[in-house]
Amino acid sequence: MLDKTTTEDHVSRWRFGAFIELFAAWGIAVSQPLLDLLADNPDAFVSRNFTQRGIVMFTISLVVLPTLVMWVVASRFMRGLGRLVERVLVSLLLAVFVAQIVKNVLDLGGKRYLLVAAAASAVTIVAYIASSSLRRWLRLLALAPLLATSLFFYDSPTGRYVRATTNKDNGQVHLKAPVVMLMLDEFPLQSLLNGNGEIDNVRFPNFARLAGTSTWYRNFSSTSEITHSAVPSFLSGIKPEQGKASIYSDHPETLFSLVSGTHTMNVSELVTRLCPESQCPLGATTGDTSTDWRGMVGQLWDVMRQRVDRTPENELAIFNVEQQDQTSPTAEIGTITSIPQTDVLNVVSLFQEGRFDAWLKNVQPTDRPGFHFLHLLLPHQPWIFWPDGSSYETTYERDWVSTETAWESRVKEQRHVLQVQYLDQLLGRFLDTLVERGLLDQSLVVVAADHGASFDANTHRRSAVGDFSNGTDLMRVPLFVHLPGQTDGVIDDNNIENIDFLPILNNQLNLGVPWTMDGALPKDKSQEQLESKTLYFVNQPFGASKRKEKKVTYDAQKFFSETKVLGHQLTNPSDFLEPLYSQTPHDALRGRPLADFTINGGAVSATLDPDITAQKRKILVRGEFESAVASDDWFALADGDVIVGLSATIERDGVQRFMGLLPRRTDDKDTSLRLFRIQDSMNLEEITVVE
Repeated sequence: MLDKTTTEDHVSRWRFGAFIELFAAWGIAVSQPLLDLLADNPDAFVSRNFTQRGIVMFTISLVVLPTLVMWVVASRFMRGLGRLVERVLVSLLLAVFVAQIVKNVLDLGGKRYLLVAAAASAVTIVAYIASSSLRRWLRLLALAPLLATSLFFYDSPTGRYVRATTNKDNGQVHLKAPVVMLMLDEFPLQSLLNGNGEIDNVRFPNFARLAGTSTWYRNFSSTSEITHSAVPSFLSGIKPEQGKASIYSDHPETLFSLVSGTHTMNVSELVTRLCPESQCPLGATTGDTSTDWRGMVGQLWDVMRQRVDRTPENELAIFNVEQQDQTSPTAEIGTITSIPQTDVLNVVSLFQEGRFDAWLKNVQPTDRPGFHFLHLLLPHQPWIFWPDGSSYETTYERDWVSTETAWESRVKEQRHVLQVQYLDQLLGRFLDTLVERGLLDQSLVVVAADHGASFDANTHRRSAVGDFSNGTDLMRVPLFVHLPGQTDGVIDDNNIENIDFLPILNNQLNLGVPWTMDGALPKDKSQEQLESKTLYFVNQPFGASKRKEKKVTYDAQKFFSETKVLGHQLTNPSDFLEPLYSQTPHDALRGRPLADFTINGGAVSATLDPDITAQKRKILVRGEFESAVASDDWFALADGDVIVGLSATIERDGVQRFMGLLPRRTDDKDTSLRLFRIQDSMNLEEITVVE
């Protein structure tokens, strides 16, 4: 019979062994795969406000804390029952581990994947329970998460970021003027244009005002389709490179490092961290110092769920703020089964004006010149703003789906343009503030965008794919540079890329940039450089097939010729929806009272999407027909007794739908929505709308 001491020793040994087994199983099933992913995605931490110390704490918690919790739970039960709890927990983790191997190694889908994964997991679990040798081998695997953690901190982009120290101040810079830079996001230049190579000063009076006192680089282009490489290239003059993250440890030489020794830093980045924490403390500009641990845990949960579910893709790149709406496989209109990540972006978008105001408050004249930089996630989707700043939040949609119709693309482009008009209002506030504080005349003021977007039908919204013809829309972005003392507007039509911005600035203001840049002044470019524009691919496309190409080039003259005919000039300055409806066959119906028509009854009914039903005063309207309609039918949308919008028949994924935009009501009344099929110029068939 065992004495009390022997029993306690036995229990202690079991508890130690149980902890090691749980630690090993958790490591190979969860923490190691996640660390491998996070190691190459420091942006996951940056976009959620993690400091260097915060990353260390989160990583250690990920590796150790869940194991500790499971071990405490198992230890609460003594002897046999405790062992049973431990074996069950380890078995579940082994099943997760085996399922990932099956999914990644075997090209199986659906039920076949589930059957093979279940069978393989069962064999592994039985072997683990029955074999003490296998349990000892499992304990040896406890070294795996320790090794993964070491590699995470010492041999990865995230590790480089955690270990990075402050860049040395550059003593050669000669810039004494304040700098005010506004970096906009997902902003194709064509949204500002009027079809004649000019800025539409009716819809965008403040962009036209900015162009009137600055140099507008009308033939400017980005070298990247994503923020994470476009912004570093713009601020460093160095072309995008594979394997580099948008963090200062990977880009130690930028405009930030150049001026940090001579200027007071007022920097608010969003999805990059190019300014070191010691020079640009987190939240110093906007006051937002909160770290989103909950959001990070939620995204990691999504990763693990996708690693073992039945979907054919193993979508792991879900951390990018720009592509969060792409991560839910069920988040397409017409297949509403869950709330997608678009809700996250809605929150982010609604927060942008607050970030803007907090940053602008700190743009003040000081004895030491200021360096003021704001990356504003506008007019980036989701498109939820009317020009006056009122919002119409939506859910259940992605900014692009592969089966999107031409009409859907047109509606989304119009929503984007309305959001640019809202951005124009913020720009007006920005310019007024600089004038009021006496900063405009004496400052270097830069307004630019990182990349564009494509609204062409049958192509990808955010990635250059197929024949890459949509790449020019992703590259063509605005750049306005107001030099200190500049009073007249200038249009520069030279072939300028974002890597040329810093060399041009260096030449104009004698900055004394000490590093070698890939960009160059137009006079220093080769003939080949003058005649071409390059888009570098440093990542896989968002939701599109993989590309073998590392870059693609475009004819610079053709690029510029296209620029001069893009856009739309309003014939009715008060009709912001004219660009959407003016080319439709029934635009003349808009504004006409229903009393002008013969209204016929019909058997067709339609249902509004749930998020549209919830809105009282509607701008975006979309839904699904419950009865069949013709593919070439057109529909009139009425608010009360007046036709105010139109929709073509949308046929996608076996579902017939409608979508249109309504002008914003100026009174406090709710929208009284009515839907009609257009039979001819005098006859309408009313469709019952179920909300």
